[in-house]
Amino acid sequence: MFWLNLPSSPLRIAVDSNGRHLELRNQSSGAVTGYQLGCVTEESGKIKVQRRFELLEMKNELAAGWFTVDDFKYRDLCKEKKAKLAVLSVSFADGSQWMIKQ
Repeated sequence: MFWLNLPSSPLRIAVDSNGRHLELRNQSSGAVTGYQLGCVTEESGKIKVQRRFELLEMKNELAAGWFTVDDFKYRDLCKEKKAKLAVLSVSFADGSQWMIKQ
């Protein structure tokens, strides 16, 4: 697996039903308005961010459900760093935000 789902992340990375793309699944009750992916490594039980990708804003709020991610460019960039793709931050419609703890 080339991704890592952090236990506290409100968005979970999963493979779609046809096995060709990644999906982000909202596990929270909040409406997601944006998110950031990045490359992480695990060293001595601690997560270290190797690279951050652009913040992506949602055009339509996502109350609960899933959406497809263009993972090919992210997969290759993380692979170069010998890292895994992970959700680094999530913004919600109520103004709150979840961020990775390092």
